[in-house]
Parts: sequence; C-alpha cells; structure tokens
Amino acid sequence: MQFVQNIVTTRIDFWLKIAALLTSETYAQAIQLYLEYDPQPPFDAGSPEKAPPVAVQFLNDMFAGMVQTATVTARRAKARLSK
Repeated sequence: MQFVQNIVTTRIDFWLKIAALLTSETYAQAIQLYLEYDPQPPFDAGSPEKAPPVAVQFLNDMFAGMVQTATVTARRAKARLSK
C-alpha cells in the first residue's frame, strides 16, 4: 500500500509543480488547497490554515459563482417540491 501511496503522492507533486510553471505558484497552491493535499507537498498550502491568504481568496473567488448557482438551484427545487 505504501508503494501505491508513494506513486500517487509523486504524481500529485509533479502536477502541482507543472501547474505552478504553467500558471503561477498561487494557482498551484489553490489546487493543493482544493485537494486538501498535505503529506509533504511542494507547497505548504494543503489546508486553509497553512495556505497563503491569496491562495485561499483565489479558491473562494473561483467557487463563488458555483455556490450562488447551487443555492439558486436548491431554492428552485425546494419550491417545486413544496407544491
């Protein structure tokens, strides 16, 4: 099992580094935070407490529209079910 875990961890680390190179370190940190990936990653951003505020804000901004859409959809479904 440790072998499989090492393979997965290595691949996540690799793709976080690629994301940082292709976009920015902040973007890679936001990905890591979204995954809640925190074994010994290339960035120390696997939880909101450890992630830089800019990465936390980036993730919040990225999902802001999704939360609003989900809330509207849930209210609409609730109204239909109440009829």
